[in-house]
Amino acid sequence: MTIAELQAKYNAEVKAAKQLNDKPVAENRDMSADELTQMTAHLAKADGYKAQMEAVKRLDAGLS
Repeated sequence: MTIAELQAKYNAEVKAAKQLNDKPVAENRDMSADELTQMTAHLAKADGYKAQMEAVKRLDAGLS
C-alpha cells in the first residue's frame, strides 16, 4: 500500500473513533461498554496503519 492509501485508512479509523466518542459527550453521558470496545478497535487499527506508514517511510528513505 502507498503512504497515501495508508493515510486515508488511518484517517477513516480515527474519524470513526472520534464519532463514537462524540455521541456520549454530546449526550452528557459515559460511553457504553460497546462504544468503548468499538472505539478501542478503531484506534488499534489506526495504530496499525500508522506503524505501516512509518515502515514505508523508512523503506523510502533507505533505512530498512
